[in-house]
Amino acid sequence: MSSAKLTNAPRGLVTWYKKSPKMVQTQAENFLPWYFRNHFRKLSLPYEQKIRGPRDGVAFNPRFITIKPTFRCNLRCSFCRYVANGQVFGKADYFLDDEWFDLIDEVAPAKPYISITGGEPLLYPRIGELLQHCKDRGLHVHMVTNGTLLERKAEELMKAPPASLQISVDGRGEKHDALRMVSGTFEKVVKGLKKLNEVKAEMNTHQPLVAINSVISGENYRNMPEMVEVAQELGADLLNFQHFWFTTESMLDDHNNQWGDCFYMDKEETGFTETTGIDTAELWKIMSDIEATSPMMTTFYPKLDQTELDTYYNRPTEAIRPRIPGCAWLQTAIFPNGDVSPCFNHVVGNIREQSFEEIWNGEKFRAHRMRLSEHGGYSMCARCCAYFRYD
Repeated sequence: MSSAKLTNAPRGLVTWYKKSPKMVQTQAENFLPWYFRNHFRKLSLPYEQKIRGPRDGVAFNPRFITIKPTFRCNLRCSFCRYVANGQVFGKADYFLDDEWFDLIDEVAPAKPYISITGGEPLLYPRIGELLQHCKDRGLHVHMVTNGTLLERKAEELMKAPPASLQISVDGRGEKHDALRMVSGTFEKVVKGLKKLNEVKAEMNTHQPLVAINSVISGENYRNMPEMVEVAQELGADLLNFQHFWFTTESMLDDHNNQWGDCFYMDKEETGFTETTGIDTAELWKIMSDIEATSPMMTTFYPKLDQTELDTYYNRPTEAIRPRIPGCAWLQTAIFPNGDVSPCFNHVVGNIREQSFEEIWNGEKFRAHRMRLSEHGGYSMCARCCAYFRYD
């Protein structure tokens, strides 16, 4: 069987255009400026990583910033590390308010795109104000949600809609509920998207683009073809299958043995997530069939060839495409208590104590980049989403 990498479903792109040429035009107008800014930003990476990186670790402006206004969540997903480490129960969760708005004001001139996630961001009481503030500053916003609160929050969200909305769905009905560990979750997503689409129709807008994100695991990978039908029924614009992110105990032990003196990772705080039961030959066939037949835009992240797919699931500590991770130069996350963290729980500053600019090229952040420039990725990078992320 061919080991060629899967593409982004040109069949789905044609169908998408036929469905609504105006929608495609609108989305292109929204996403092309963002795409080209990202593309040109990446051109400086070799200089930043290989020339400045070993010397001083200084980076140009971030391409995107992930805001986590809360770690709290109303679900208990079996594969989530925030469930595993208990942060969904409110641990280190202080509900910052004005600091988020001050942050947006500070970074807006550099035009990073803002990813709002969590936890469940729709639990944050001022989410509508935060979206409006980003819009007022001309920032491109992406939001990740489990969709269960969307019916109640749709009108508030649509006052300043994000450019894209990613909703997590891993199967139909009870299949989804079983992975999310809360009964009735799928039905709430259905009602939420129905309400969102009604409001979009009333406003005559195609924003936000709705992407269904489905995590591939041993429990649901044989149901992936059904997810294409589910995404269509939900009225989604795009379906993405996301390979499972591993955080194994052996990865953490290897990391602490090498970097524990400057970047120690606590087992309790990290939380371990693993998946088993995937036949990668069968998974490859399923993915190939979906790629060839899906009537909608369907993507796989990260895009892996057949050999890489086998390595990914059967040898999770083995790196795929070894390189200096670009994440430390392109992005960072900010936690609910204001901690700035470019990698897992590695804290390099706090926005309540310093400006973002001071933190971005501060001593701790630069030291993190210098380590990566000199030694390459950490053991924890092997199955981390940020390692593969160059969008």
